[in-house]
Amino acid sequence: MKSGRVLVGVEEVLAALRSMPPQSGLLACGLILAYDEDADEQIANVALVLDYDGWDDKATQACDAARSAAWDALSPLSVIPSLLCRTRAEHEEFSKSEPRWLAIVNGNC
Repeated sequence: MKSGRVLVGVEEVLAALRSMPPQSGLLACGLILAYDEDADEQIANVALVLDYDGWDDKATQACDAARSAAWDALSPLSVIPSLLCRTRAEHEEFSKSEPRWLAIVNGNC
C-alpha cells in the first residue's frame, strides 16, 4: 500500500451490503475484497446473483436496481465497487473457476 491509507475491513463492506434495501429479483450476493497495488485502491468485487434462470427484461431491470442499491450502500466506504450481475446458473458455473466468493447472508443482499 503506497498511500498509508487505512484499508476498509471485510466486516464493514459486509455490513454495508447487508444494509441495502430489499431488491426484487436479487437472490444473494458474494464478495471478494481485493487490493489493486498499481491503482492503490481497495476493490469490492460484488456478485449480485439474480433469481432468474436466464436474461430477459425483468432480469435486466433487477440487475440495474441491485447495482444501484449496492453502489449506494458502498459509496460511504473507501472502496471501488466492482459490481456484476449473474443468474443463479451463471454464478454457480463461474464460481467453479474463480476465487472463493464470501457469501453474504443475514441481510437484504
